[in-house]
Amino acid sequence: MIANAGYERMVLQVPEDGTKCFRHNYSRTLKKLVLSCQLHEPKYGRMGLMPTNRPYKFTNTTGGAVYFRRIHHWSWTSAAGTRTKYVSFWTTYPDDGTWNVGPNSLKKQIEETFPSNMVVKALLHVPS
Repeated sequence: MIANAGYERMVLQVPEDGTKCFRHNYSRTLKKLVLSCQLHEPKYGRMGLMPTNRPYKFTNTTGGAVYFRRIHHWSWTSAAGTRTKYVSFWTTYPDDGTWNVGPNSLKKQIEETFPSNMVVKALLHVPS
């Protein structure tokens, strides 16, 4: 992590096959949309002690950004043993089934902002 103008930054990578976001089942409990997307730390493979209970802004190398309420958890290997690298995060969107519907959907915004092989900076908001 690097401290920078009120934020701490970590660098993530979108794999060649894209973000592959899906709705996390915890959405039902929170009554807010929780997404899981393929994003991973490119050098070490696992995240260190990253605060998860604060808002994040994920940005791309051209200045595009998507805001999230907080990081829920990280995963590296599925129950079936398949190596996956997903980050699950709360959004401010309701869990109403519309996140992946239409040309202006959150899913479309994430895919366009973070295409395959894109470097993503996760900015943790640190109140002053």
